[in-house]
Amino acid sequence: MKNNQPVTTTEVPFPRGQYLVSRTDLKGRIVDANDAFITLSGFTREELIGQSHNIVRHPDMPPAAFEDMWRTLKSGKPWRGMVKNRCKNGDYYWVNALVVPVTRNGQGEGYMSVRAEPSRQQVAQAEALYAAMRAGKASMPRARRSFADLSLRTRLVAVVALAALAVAVVLWQGLAGMAQANRALHEVYEAKLVPANLANEVVYLLGDNRSQIALALQHEPSNPFVNMHDHPVGLHVEATLRNRERINELIRRIEAMPLSVRERELMAVFGEVRERFSREGVNAAREAIARDNYLLANQLLLQKINPIYGEMIAASRALMGELESSAAASFAAAEARYDATLRNNLLIGGGMIAAVLLIAFFTISRMGKDLQALRTSLGRIAEGDLSEEFTGCRGDELGALACTLAVTQTRMKVMLDRVLRASQMIEAQVTTVRADMAQVAEQSSRQQTQVESVAAATEEFSESVQEVSASVQNAANSAAESRALVKTTSASIEHSMAATGKVVGVVQEASGAIHELEESVASIGDITRSIQEIAEQTNLLALNAAIEAARAGEMGRGFAVVADEVRKLAERTASSTSTITGRVAQIQSVTTRAVGSMNTAVSEVESGMALMQHSADGLEEVVVVSDRVAEEAGHIAEAANQQATASTEVARSMEEVAAMVERNVAAAAQASQACDALAQGAQGLRALVGEFKV
Repeated sequence: MKNNQPVTTTEVPFPRGQYLVSRTDLKGRIVDANDAFITLSGFTREELIGQSHNIVRHPDMPPAAFEDMWRTLKSGKPWRGMVKNRCKNGDYYWVNALVVPVTRNGQGEGYMSVRAEPSRQQVAQAEALYAAMRAGKASMPRARRSFADLSLRTRLVAVVALAALAVAVVLWQGLAGMAQANRALHEVYEAKLVPANLANEVVYLLGDNRSQIALALQHEPSNPFVNMHDHPVGLHVEATLRNRERINELIRRIEAMPLSVRERELMAVFGEVRERFSREGVNAAREAIARDNYLLANQLLLQKINPIYGEMIAASRALMGELESSAAASFAAAEARYDATLRNNLLIGGGMIAAVLLIAFFTISRMGKDLQALRTSLGRIAEGDLSEEFTGCRGDELGALACTLAVTQTRMKVMLDRVLRASQMIEAQVTTVRADMAQVAEQSSRQQTQVESVAAATEEFSESVQEVSASVQNAANSAAESRALVKTTSASIEHSMAATGKVVGVVQEASGAIHELEESVASIGDITRSIQEIAEQTNLLALNAAIEAARAGEMGRGFAVVADEVRKLAERTASSTSTITGRVAQIQSVTTRAVGSMNTAVSEVESGMALMQHSADGLEEVVVVSDRVAEEAGHIAEAANQQATASTEVARSMEEVAAMVERNVAAAAQASQACDALAQGAQGLRALVGEFKV
């Protein structure tokens, strides 16, 4: 057995109101454990999962206790016992453990253990028992098997068999009594009645011999009635001889029978009288008749045969009386034996019936108590009370049902513990998600404010671009007008030098127009600077929006894409503004030179006609420059239109971003509501678990 070291003498108290739950596979490896078990053991969840459950075994636990546990579990029954476990730091704690096998579809898949807080009396008894077991002075107590441990079928079969045995015994005793009575009657018949009948027949034959002698005397010649006999006298003599043989046979049979001493004495007297009756009477008379000495025969009849026959009757009566008395005694003894047999049958049958009734009453009473206990246990479970402790499992069906109920209660405890852990985990996750949703909502609100600012700036930028476009269009129109005016002036110079005065006026008008163009170009420079500032502000806002989108994480990814597009548009705006600024600078340079040329032209016109040709050349240059100004103004107008289009796209993107942020805010609110609903569900689970008493 694994010996976990080191150990201390410090006992860790069992957590009040909690129980320790763990599950193992068929090899005893831990596959799950609740937080209370992990906290009390001192190990981490990672250190326990996948390890053998003996990682918490204390060296003080005797191996026989675990042998008894495994033997019980492998038989499919739950095991309950006191266990001393070791903490990671060597401390110990006592538990009242209930271990049940876990099956699915009839196949074992592991074991489940629920440990409750033991009483101090249980701890003291367990310490004493385990100490004695370690010293070899005691063994693991085992439940004694009794009649109640037999299955209901076995007990009912035993009751029926006992009842059948009782009936069989009663029948056997009755039949034996009847057989004994029959033997007694047969004995009375054989030993008493048969000898009496045989003796009566002997007396009858002896009387018949006397009668045959008397009838033979009727054949005396001097008898006046002699002629009435149509048969010879020898017929009577032969009859006495036949009777003698029969009498001898009967006497031998009587003497061969089991007679009592008194009966044999009386039989001897009867035999002696019969001898004298035959020898002195019948035999002598028969010889006298054979010699035709009827007188002697008659004398023998009167003096011997009749008196001895009287003695023989008295002797036979004495023998008959003795046989009758003996038969009466035998019958009385047989009757007494029959009464005793009947009494014994009644006692034995009554005793066995009482035993059957007692066993049946005990079985039914025990079944009633067990069913009532199961009904009470089921009632407590139905009320949510899972704190009842099942002490053991008997071998009968109700015991198996109690074991199944214990396993069911244990599994319900484990499921409730898992539900409680799940609800606690849900509540923790809901708290985290609620905090995240609050942060997302706050960030979305800030993003919405910033997007609104960007949208407003974009709208202002769009208006400025439109103003720039209008100004550029005006400058282009002015350049076109200047070009037409210069052409007209040149034509006037060519047609007539006389129109010099008008040319001076026209040049002055052109100079004013160029001054206006210079002012317009200057305003274009101001507008381009405004566009530059707006582009820089847009770039800064896009950067801020990208930062906020990065903070928002996955929910701000779409907004980051829009912010990046805004930043690119701002960069394009800055690039276009730089181009416009360069071109405006060129226009300003050209207009400045044009103004100088116009001033020179005016001076030349005023100086004289000699310089007219030079003025015409200057006008040609002005035409070229005007064309360039018109061209540049067209480019500026086109760039302004592109900028306006881009500003419109930016504004639309800002609106989409604002809508997205608004949806994010709504989604965050919905997520917060879902978190609230989930929190309520978790609280409902905890309340449901709280209805059970474990």
